[in-house]
Amino acid sequence: MTTPVLTSDHIFSDEEICHFLKQMEKDSIFTPECLVYYPYYFLEYEMKGKRWLGHVHKKIGCTIDSISGVGSLIDTSPELSEAELKTNKVLDIQIPLSKAKVYGERFIGRSISYKMKIFRMPGITLTKESLFYRPYWIVKGMKKKKCFHLIVDALTGEFHPVGYK
Repeated sequence: MTTPVLTSDHIFSDEEICHFLKQMEKDSIFTPECLVYYPYYFLEYEMKGKRWLGHVHKKIGCTIDSISGVGSLIDTSPELSEAELKTNKVLDIQIPLSKAKVYGERFIGRSISYKMKIFRMPGITLTKESLFYRPYWIVKGMKKKKCFHLIVDALTGEFHPVGYK
């Protein structure tokens, strides 16, 4: 069974990921276990307001993790295309879009006040929203008979250890 989703089609293959990891850890053996797609909401806002030295008119975007609700600022809109993915490779959403919008507005508000060091919040208006899925490789590693797992971002190659068995 497949599910139509928005995702990126420019991903590192399992061979590329293992080759990259092997270059960093020559004494380890890496085996890709599976590719999973993690759900995020993309929210883009238009910001308008006044500052001490003029007007502010910018776009600002964030992603909201649709499982934990954690926000992250992003520099550019993600390049997405529609794809049919196997349902068992797509992680389930835990937070509905309506709640993610609330989280996003709060997150953007805190980020603006912190980064711009302002006292009066400019007006923000939601201009774009979409649910998308980011691909991650789950990779098994072996080093000196010790097993470990990594989650590897299939778009950037960045990785983090995970503690599951």
